[in-house]
This record gives sequence, C-alpha cells and structure tokens, in this order.
Amino acid sequence: MAAPEHLRRASAANAGSFLACASSDDGEDVEPQVEPWESDESVVEEVESETDDDREPYSEDNIVVSDDRSVSGSDSDDDDERISRPRVPARSRGSGRGGRGRRAIGGSRQNREQESDDSDEWREDWESVDRVDYSSRSGPTRVFAGEIDAITCFNLFFTEIVWQMLVINTNLNAVAKNAGQQGQRPWSPVSVEEMKTFFGLLILMGYMRFPRIKDYWQTSIPILKCCLSEVMNMTRFWQILRFFYVVDPANELSRDDPAYDKLQKVRPLIDLLQASFKTEYGLRREITIDEAMIPYKGRLGYKQYMKDKPTKWGIKVFILAEASTGYIYKFDIYTGKKATAGEHGLSTQIVLDLMEGMDGKGHILYTDNYYSSPTLFDLLWEKQIYCCGTVRPHRKEFPKQLRALPRKKDVHRGFYRYLSRRHLMACVWFDRRFVFFLSTAHAPRLEDGTIPTTKRKDGRNSVNLECPPLLEPYIANMRGVDRGDQMTALYNVGRRSKKPWRRIAFHLLEAAVLNAFIVERQLDPEREGAKRDFRSFRLELGVALVGNFSGKKRKGRKRQRPDKRLDASLPHLPISERKRGQCVCCSEKARKAKARKVTTGKNFRHEVYTRCTACDVHLCIAADRNCFHEYHTLSKF
Repeated sequence: MAAPEHLRRASAANAGSFLACASSDDGEDVEPQVEPWESDESVVEEVESETDDDREPYSEDNIVVSDDRSVSGSDSDDDDERISRPRVPARSRGSGRGGRGRRAIGGSRQNREQESDDSDEWREDWESVDRVDYSSRSGPTRVFAGEIDAITCFNLFFTEIVWQMLVINTNLNAVAKNAGQQGQRPWSPVSVEEMKTFFGLLILMGYMRFPRIKDYWQTSIPILKCCLSEVMNMTRFWQILRFFYVVDPANELSRDDPAYDKLQKVRPLIDLLQASFKTEYGLRREITIDEAMIPYKGRLGYKQYMKDKPTKWGIKVFILAEASTGYIYKFDIYTGKKATAGEHGLSTQIVLDLMEGMDGKGHILYTDNYYSSPTLFDLLWEKQIYCCGTVRPHRKEFPKQLRALPRKKDVHRGFYRYLSRRHLMACVWFDRRFVFFLSTAHAPRLEDGTIPTTKRKDGRNSVNLECPPLLEPYIANMRGVDRGDQMTALYNVGRRSKKPWRRIAFHLLEAAVLNAFIVERQLDPEREGAKRDFRSFRLELGVALVGNFSGKKRKGRKRQRPDKRLDASLPHLPISERKRGQCVCCSEKARKAKARKVTTGKNFRHEVYTRCTACDVHLCIAADRNCFHEYHTLSKF
C-alpha cells in the first residue's frame, strides 16, 4: 500500500536536509554539524543524572551573539552584530509542570566555555603547596596558683558584672510588674548571693530530674527532706523565676522600631559571654562549625526543624567549637533570613562571620556539606585558614568529572577518585554510598605516595578498604559540637517555658558550665583523665553556688504572754446572749480526740448561749458538764 502524499513529502525533505549537511555546494565533503550538547558526553551524563527539581527551566533571556558574547535581555551596542536564539533540542522542551520546559543541556556559548575551562582546570595530579604552621597558644589563657575548683572556673565566664546585671534587671522587672502588691505574695529585692543560690538550685535540679518543679519541695520524698527546702522555700524560688530578667525593661524596643532586635531580651548576656569565651581560652589547630538546637515547640517566627538532630524542633545555634574538647568559642543564634546575607549565600556568610578575627593562624576547619563549597574554601585559603569537609556534588565550581559516576551495583567498596585545582582537592569515595569531599588541608595520597586503608564491616568479617587520607581526621574532628551537646543533654537545666528568651538564657548557662568544665580539666592535669567527669563537676558547682545561704526564717522561742483565761483578777462572768456559738472547750476536746483517732460515739461539739465577758468566748454551763469552770481553772483542759 502506497504511503500518503504528505508523508512522502516529509521524507523527501528530511533526506534533502541530510544530504545538504553531508556535502557542500562545490561538491567537497563537509563534516556534519553536531550541536554542542551532542558532543559533550560528560555534560549529558550529568544532566541525565539530575532530578527534575535540580534542572532550571529554559529561559529566553539568554541569547547568543555571533561574536561569542552573551547578553541578557538587552540589545547589543553594535547593530551589525547578528543575534540569534540557540536551537533547543526536542528532548529539552518537555512539557514540564505548568508548561515550563527543561533548560537546554548545552546552555549559552559563554556558559559552555566557562564550564569547559573549569573542568580543564581540575587535574588528576597533585602539586604540594606551602601552608602556615600553627603556632598559637592553645588552652586556658590564665594561670592560677593553688588548687583549681569548679566555682573558680565558672567565675571566669559568669563574672561579677554578669551577676550584678542579672540582679539589677530582675529587681527592675519586679518593680515594673508591681510585684508584692495587694493580693500578691510579698516581694523583697533579690541580692547577688540569692541569685547565685537560685542558679545553683537550677544546676542541682538538672542533676536529678523531676517532672514538675514543685516536686523538689515534696517532704514526703525522703531524699529531698533536707535538700532544696532547707535552702530556699518554693514560694521564693517561683518568685525569682517569674521575675528573672536579663535586660532593663525600660530599654526594650517595640517591633515597629527599625533597630528592633529579636534577641534583645538576652542580648547583654550574649555579648558578655561571647567576650569571655574568646578571652579565656585559645583554640587548638583543629576546629569545627556545626549546628545545635535549643528545644522549643512554642510559637516563634525563627523556630526551626532539623530531622537529623536528636532535638527536632527548636532554635538553631551555629557554633564554632574546638574539635577535640567541644569548647564553645563562638556562636550565632539564628533568628531568620538577614538582609545582609552577603553575596555568597547564608551558609558561606555564617562561616565567614564565625571565623572573623582568626586570619593567619593556620587553623584547620572541619565542616559538613551544608557549609562546604569551593568558593568558601578559596576565601578561607586566602586568610590562611584551611578547611576539610563533605560537600554536595552540585555546588558551584565542583568538578563535573566526579559527578559522572557509575551505578552503585557496578562499583566496589573502596572506590576512590580525586581531582585537584591548585590548593584545593576534591574527591569521591564509595563505602555504602558515594561521599564527596573537599579539602585544602590534606593531600590525595600519603607522603610515600600510597593510599591509606580503613577497616569496615563486611557481614561478620572486617575488610580493609582504600579511603582518602582525610577520612580519619574528618571523622575524629567533626564531633566537637555534638560532643558538647551530648554532655549537656544529660543534666540540662532547661525547663519548659512559653518564653523563648528564657530557654536561650538557660542554654547560655549550660554553655558556660561546659566551658568551665573543659578549662578545669586542662588546668588540673590530674583531672584530665577519667577521675573527673561532668556529673561530679556539676554537683560541686551547684553546691558551691548555694554556699551557706538559707532563705528560711529563723525559728525562735515565742514570747510568753500571760493567759488571761487563768487571770483571776479579771471579771470572768457568764452572760447569756441571743446568738449561739460553739463552746471552745468542747471543740478543743473534739480536736484532740480526732488526733488520737478516738471514737466515743459522742458529739463533743456543742452550741450554747453562754459567753464569758472577759475572755469573749462561748462556754457550756450544764448539769453534766461545766466547761466554764474547767476553762478558767485548768491549764490543759
């Protein structure tokens, strides 16, 4: 059966187009024209491996000029230049969501040349580079004569300035909220000694957790009979907790003010602790940056959710810590997107802010894939700060040759490949999955030119797998922040609260306690080992803060007053009234019988009309009982 006429015409047109590409007008053979996206196999593999979410839609704003220049949405200055839109292959025009097609694989000519230059810059060989040797002093900056205890190290961070600030602002807040007015419990100003006792009790409460604060004052629990209740009564503790404040209430700004700070309620404490953390300790060479979470589930604009953290919901804190000990050197509480995030993005700007003032010291910074990027590592290299960390393979300037990977089932465990660019080394390693690394602090091989190995489980057996030289240092030094979180989580002083600033303030207290413990262990060599743990340190610190303080009123002997009921000089005369009242003598007998759990079957309480004129109490005068006589003659009736 003959084909339809329109199909024959289309077939002839396609054949003519192919012949025109195969030969020129003068009969000479010409190579067929191949589009850039058809010749670059690595780019094709990369794009095919990407998900639809990673691909950018094709934009008509990018057009190519005949002299290899690219403009975006604007005409060229030279009117003679010929501007044309690049032809997009059919597969890149797919009908995506909302009618938006996928981006062209080749992109503009300038972008293709830039990608080619970046790929050519990465090489498989490695040239050693010179790095600055770390020579700064590490550890505590002060030297103490004599024995070091917990309270001495804690006072390095919670100085008298901090205590005075907390006391003054707490008393001002109590006055602003009319504490002790009519209908409320009497309020007395807090002193420095009492504020230290309050913080000491908070630390001791973290040592032994109860579901509610009032449970610590339960006298029915034998272990607590001579504990908190002997130091401060529950009413006074609740008062201090209620009116506790860090900033002067009169200096708070409204949300409409341009200078409003979301952390203004704790900003003075943050500034004081930040300064003391940096002046009292010198970091070692290996440092790390990671996030920590302050638990909070209330309503808050900058509350975050992190599925990989033990605390899923809360306030995120970016921390610069020492890798080996977990000492918190600097921190930044995340309060939302900032207008001045910088040209490099949020994650890069956070690292640059935390590393400010540490130039030229030769630190080695370990980060995870949230922060790592070639751009960041190049910026820190210029400041003589070296970096190492995992990286997301689609980061800008990451070598595309390392993205074109085989399938997992076709790769053996221990697969390792690296590329280098001047001082930067990028590599991929496969164990259970592909892991990508960047480093300016490590070479791709050992000094003798070999590749190290690491032990991994293979069923019941262990196997030695080839691995990058940076793997073991990264695993050992990336745990600094997590190590501190693990230590403070066991005995945390934080309590559930509707006020997020209070959770932040208690978290700062935990950071100071942790740093004090690290300082003590390094100042006292005998406590560097397992002889001194964090639990015993907290117990000693809490007891030292409480000291000899006692908020209980002294019990003295009551002043003996003469009992007028036994005074025979007074006119004790019985009179009869129209209104009845309970006999006080019978009521006292009934109370004593109930206390002795004596049941006689008789009603000891009687209502009578007789009242004593001198004592102004009702008393019985009857044939079977004479309470009037007993009341005025017997000392115990």
